[in-house]
Amino acid sequence: MPDSPASAPDEAQATSLLVECLRRYEDGGAEGLCSVLRLHPGEAPALLHRVLLLAELGLLPDPPSEAVSDATAVR
Repeated sequence: MPDSPASAPDEAQATSLLVECLRRYEDGGAEGLCSVLRLHPGEAPALLHRVLLLAELGLLPDPPSEAVSDATAVR
């Protein structure tokens, strides 16, 4: 079943945020990644899941540590 029109912008935004997470991680390591996740607390769990999945698949040269998960935990 094709995506509904309402989900297309959400997916585009999620992709854009994921790209930003990866750029910040590349430039600033875990702190850079955390800065994006803190700016988007509603999306942070899904974004972190995607980043960690990329790391698990071996697509990140230096996978983020568990400290990233701890730093972005919902308070």
